Amino acid sequence: MSTSNSQPPKRAVFYCVSFKQLCCAQNVYKVVGRKGTNADIELRVQTVYGWLTEGNSRSTIVQKGSNLWQVCDRQVDTYISKARVMLEQDCQMSRQAFLAEALGNLRRLQAAAEKKGNQQTALNCLRLASELAGLMK
Repeated sequence: MSTSNSQPPKRAVFYCVSFKQLCCAQNVYKVVGRKGTNADIELRVQTVYGWLTEGNSRSTIVQKGSNLWQVCDRQVDTYISKARVMLEQDCQMSRQAFLAEALGNLRRLQAAAEKKGNQQTALNCLRLASELAGLMK
């Protein structure tokens, strides 16, 4: 019997050319993509935001993001946290701001319906806008 230490082997991190690196996570090596630009990161956060609003779980988002962008799970978690901040900011919209946005959308729909000659849809848009403004009950 040999008298060897029972210490786990040291982890090694290997680097290769062309902006790709192999990183170690408990002796499992994973190919990781190049560092994203600010535009890449913003697009990724927006994509994660969409996945959150669709009701996807964290594990699903991490799996999708890791496969799509070739990043570590921890990086996808960073995107998730940024997207959650955006989601909270969107949910803090005041009643007046929401009403103004809804009325603006109704005006746009009404104009499009009138342009296509769909008078019933235009009338329904006008009726709903009046109800939202409190002019009709």
